[in-house]
Amino acid sequence: MFMKFGSQGNKSGEFKQPCAVATDKEGNIYVADFVNCRVQQFDKLGKFVQEFGGKGVKDGQFLNPSGLAIDSNGIVAVSDWDNHRVQLFSREGKFIGKFGSKGTRVFS
Repeated sequence: MFMKFGSQGNKSGEFKQPCAVATDKEGNIYVADFVNCRVQQFDKLGKFVQEFGGKGVKDGQFLNPSGLAIDSNGIVAVSDWDNHRVQLFSREGKFIGKFGSKGTRVFS
């Protein structure tokens, strides 16, 4: 089944450069909304459920989320591009933890 949901913008259910999509075992759909610095969750029919994140450098905030993965326990891992880290959230959007930091590139 194919569906379409969302439109361009910054309100709930709208996107500015959606760049990653993942689903959990219940069929909920999570979308990394790169420019709006958030993750949005939709039910399996495409109805908006919630969003989490927001622009910033604090725990639970993003500077351009660019990737998503969800494990079998429902932990949502979000690649936080310009904060140089991966953040972990519950499926309800509660911040759990983070790992990673800005590294240095070595040229040979």
